Amino acid sequence: MKKLQPRYKSKFEKVLGEQLVKLKAGALYEPFKLKYILDLTYTPDWVLPNGIILEGKGLLDYETRRKMLAVKLANPNLDIRFIFMKGTNKIRKGSDTTYMDWAEQNGFKASDGYIPPEWIREKGAQRLLRTK
Repeated sequence: MKKLQPRYKSKFEKVLGEQLVKLKAGALYEPFKLKYILDLTYTPDWVLPNGIILEGKGLLDYETRRKMLAVKLANPNLDIRFIFMKGTNKIRKGSDTTYMDWAEQNGFKASDGYIPPEWIREKGAQRLLRTK
């Protein structure tokens, strides 16, 4: 039975793979995936005295969604809420998921076009806030 050739992502990877075969290196091509963490920062738009973080969004593109999920994962104790300019916008062309749907599905509270006054009056953790 003939061995299957790897599906390389580029011609250069193919050249290197062929070189490794000739050298009888025994190297495996993309045998597993590794997780990694990017050391980045996020600056909230507003922080209420009760500790609630408000993030105003006109556009909720892929990069922003990815960033906000990473922020939430790294800071699970924070209460981050979105105010969308138009919460009925779809997250991408052809998707049925709206900005509001995405927020709910990912555990974020959100509002469409305005800041709910109850968010301001809500009792929160009143966490110590750092300023610039």
